Amino acid sequence: MFELDQYAQTNRLAPLPAAWKVGAGLGALLTVISLDLPAAHALVLLVMAALTVGAAGLPLRPYLRLYTIPASFIALSLLTVALSVTRSPEPLLWAVPLGGGFIGLSESGVDAALLLFTRSLSGISATYFIALTTPVYQWAGLLHRLKVPREFTELTILVYRFVTIFAEELDTMRQASDLKFGQRNPRVMIRSAAALAGLLFTRVMSSYGSWQRALELKLYRGEFHL
Repeated sequence: MFELDQYAQTNRLAPLPAAWKVGAGLGALLTVISLDLPAAHALVLLVMAALTVGAAGLPLRPYLRLYTIPASFIALSLLTVALSVTRSPEPLLWAVPLGGGFIGLSESGVDAALLLFTRSLSGISATYFIALTTPVYQWAGLLHRLKVPREFTELTILVYRFVTIFAEELDTMRQASDLKFGQRNPRVMIRSAAALAGLLFTRVMSSYGSWQRALELKLYRGEFHL
C-alpha cells in the first residue's frame, strides 16, 4: 500500500469527519498566507506537526523524511531571494567581489528569505496534515456533500488510484533493481532506468486491466456510489 495512503487510513484521527480535518488544514493555510510574520508561521508549523505526529500518531522519522524533497526546492529558492548583486558592497551585510560588482546578502534579502522559508514550511505542514489524516473515501464523501460534480469526484478517485498503482509498482521494481546492483555505475544506471521505464508501463497497464476486470465483476456501470 502506498505509504501516504496507509498513514491516512490507519492514523488515530482517521475516524473524525473529513470536514473537521480539512477545515483545520485550510484554516492554517489561510493564516500562513494572510500573515507576514515568521513567528506566526513557526507557530502554525509546530501546531500542525503536533497534530500530525502527536494526535494522529504518525511516526516522527517518516514524517520528517517527507520534508526532504520540498526542502531542496525551498533551499534553491532561498538562495535566489537572499542573494543580491550590487555595484558597491556598502548595502550588503556580507559581500564577495564578482566581475565589476559584488554579490552577497542584504538585510532585506535575508528578511524575505526568512519569510519565504517559514511560510513554505508551515504551508507544507498544513497540507501534510490534511493528506496524512484524511483517507480518500472521506475526500469523496466530503466532495459529494459539497455538491461538487460527480464526474470531478470520480475522476479524482481514479487518478488517485492510478497514482497509487504507479507508486507501488515503481517502488517494487526499484527495490528489485537495487538487489541486482542496478545502480553500481553510471552506465548500468542508464540501462536500468531504461528497462525500469519499459517494465513500469507494462506493469501499470496490467494492473489497470486487473482493476477493470474487478469492476466488471462487481457490475460497474460507469458510476461510483459515493
